[in-house]
Amino acid sequence: MICICHRLFLCSIKMEIKELYSHFIASKGAVIDSRSIQSSQIFFGIKGETFDGNKFAETAIESGAKLAVVDDPSLKDKKGMYYVNNVLDALQNLAKYHRSQLKCQIIAITGSNGKTTTKELLKAVLETQFSVQATEGNLNNHLGVPLTILKTKPETEILIVEMGANHIGEISNLCEIADPDYGIITNIGKAHLEGFGSLEGVIKAKSELFHFMCKKNGTIFYNLEEKNIDPKIFSNCIHKSFSHKDFEIVAEFPYLHCTYNNQLVITQMYGRYNLANVALSFTVGNHFGINVYNVLKGIESYKPQNNRSQFVKIGTNSIILDAYNANPSSMTTAIMDFSLVNHPKKITILGDMLELGKYSEAEHKAILTMVNEKSFYQSIFIGSIFYQFRDQFSFDFYENIEAALKAISINDFENSLILLKGSRKISLEKFTL
Repeated sequence: MICICHRLFLCSIKMEIKELYSHFIASKGAVIDSRSIQSSQIFFGIKGETFDGNKFAETAIESGAKLAVVDDPSLKDKKGMYYVNNVLDALQNLAKYHRSQLKCQIIAITGSNGKTTTKELLKAVLETQFSVQATEGNLNNHLGVPLTILKTKPETEILIVEMGANHIGEISNLCEIADPDYGIITNIGKAHLEGFGSLEGVIKAKSELFHFMCKKNGTIFYNLEEKNIDPKIFSNCIHKSFSHKDFEIVAEFPYLHCTYNNQLVITQMYGRYNLANVALSFTVGNHFGINVYNVLKGIESYKPQNNRSQFVKIGTNSIILDAYNANPSSMTTAIMDFSLVNHPKKITILGDMLELGKYSEAEHKAILTMVNEKSFYQSIFIGSIFYQFRDQFSFDFYENIEAALKAISINDFENSLILLKGSRKISLEKFTL
């Protein structure tokens, strides 16, 4: 009896999604923010921890939405409402069904650091010869991935989907929705330790992508220098490896230049850590049959934005603006790369690293100790976590960005090279405004 009921439930879900899909293909797309509604779109009234999208469903219809998908029984019979048991499930199942109708190949990217940069760089390379779409911004979670898929046009040949997570099991769920043909893990480091519990938890979570690819018999692009992934995971799967050791750096400031097979590769990216992205671009480009000149064209055209390893000039100062996010792994890499740049007046302005849970204090102290061992001209730390150590190190400490901005500005420095690195909520980019 239980088995029969379960089958009937699954059957009703499939019928519901097919019916919803018929509305979707006749619409102008799906949205979850009632403030951005355009005529003939479908609004999904998602519930969150602090909001209930059902409350905005009627407003969405008044604003021109074709339908409002809701799971509040009180809205069931109202004009324009499409009632389901769970709006989030409906959105994800609709995206999964749409994915099954698409003919494009999907590349999934996850990792602790550099997902967005990798996504944008690969898009620049692949679109030299293909019709390519990619995740917009960092819409890489349980909402962003289905919305990305639902925005994909029938003529798209390659879709690049960024996948983020802060708990075990999330990547597996996103893979079930996107059903990727190719998988890339940029790197694995100490990120979101609060949610993952430990570095081992991060490894387990990110490896979910490779497990899915092996199960599907898809293709994995593997960085030979990534020590936190056990090659046994994909030893029997289709995989193509790459390594930054095949490239030789010829210049790294302000932008990375390198050589590969006697070919000069000019980028608009700062940091030798981007060598891995360059190596991946050549490997993926070669796999898709893109000639080397178009690979070079794509790499050279890409310029980082949105506070991700941007190079900015303010007055006489040069600024490496990397304030979109930070964790112990990316912070360590940024500091090490910065220490290798030849400049007489290097200044670090570093912000707290968030979502580290029980590891927070130890990881922040480790960063302070590392900087203390470097010969930087000046070091400034911003955020309540770093601030706890103000009596243990002879640096400048500020409890928050507001206090720091009252005391200092970029214009207080002259002829300096400044590294701005911190978690998004610290808002270090305000120094450049």
